[in-house]
Amino acid sequence: MTHFRSLATLVPILAGVVVSGTPVHAAEQDATPTPDQVVVMWGNTLLSQPGKKTRGFGGRLMFFAQDQKEPIKVDGVLTVYAYDITEHPQGTKPDRKYVFHREQFGKHYTESALGDSYNVWIPWGPVGGPQKDIELRVRFVSAKGVVIVSETSWGTLPGETPDTQIAAETPAVYPTKKLTPQRRLGTVRPWRNRAETAWHCRLRRLRDAKRS
Repeated sequence: MTHFRSLATLVPILAGVVVSGTPVHAAEQDATPTPDQVVVMWGNTLLSQPGKKTRGFGGRLMFFAQDQKEPIKVDGVLTVYAYDITEHPQGTKPDRKYVFHREQFGKHYTESALGDSYNVWIPWGPVGGPQKDIELRVRFVSAKGVVIVSETSWGTLPGETPDTQIAAETPAVYPTKKLTPQRRLGTVRPWRNRAETAWHCRLRRLRDAKRS
């Protein structure tokens, strides 16, 4: 259906903006800026491998320090919480949790045209399953203990719906065109030859008039 696209080129269809940054303990002051804001952009993606296709979400995260307009590099642990609101619309407990530890999350760093950012991919399951409505929430804990929690983002993983299942189970019925006996016998000329038929009728009347 679709090949895996680079996360650096994802079209942002979902966005989450930080609510607030809460320090867990007093952080030492140094020249490294401490993030207190995160912007997340998500897009549903497809990973194609030999004999296997997996659907999921690709995300780009950008962190900002107070009073800074440009995104910054960070050091810490990232956790993504996924809520399947298709099955549990009012659920408060995440259905899945994805953790990126400090060393692992640092490998997702990308310097793009937008500035410092981090690209992650959240696998959900094989292609062909039911359509899923998913809520995503990000929690980041910096090496200094600062906690940032994003607003909840919402997205849809394409798949089968009750309507498509009913359509697949219902046999297609196509109307058949009935031919009149005359058309089956070939005694009626097609519409495009009516002018020729009229000319022959006129010629026949002239011959009959001469004979009489």
